Amino acid sequence: GTVLTSSDLSTLKEGDTVTLAYKPGAAPTKVRFRINSGAWNETTTKNASGEFTWDWTVPAAVTSFSIEGQYFRNSAWH
Repeated sequence: GTVLTSSDLSTLKEGDTVTLAYKPGAAPTKVRFRINSGAWNETTTKNASGEFTWDWTVPAAVTSFSIEGQYFRNSAWH
């Protein structure tokens, strides 16, 4: 995939789909993402690079993004 810059993020519009990817180094079993302090979204899906991925579609009226990610290992989120 392509890493988006701040400029790229500013051009996103309603209906665009972004694939978030996270590859923690601690051998996790799953990861979770959330956008703008919303609900957490868990995934075990990995891409060819071994990164956990989750697709997010930009909803209406969202003009700024705060993206968080956590990984799960040893029965706890980190």
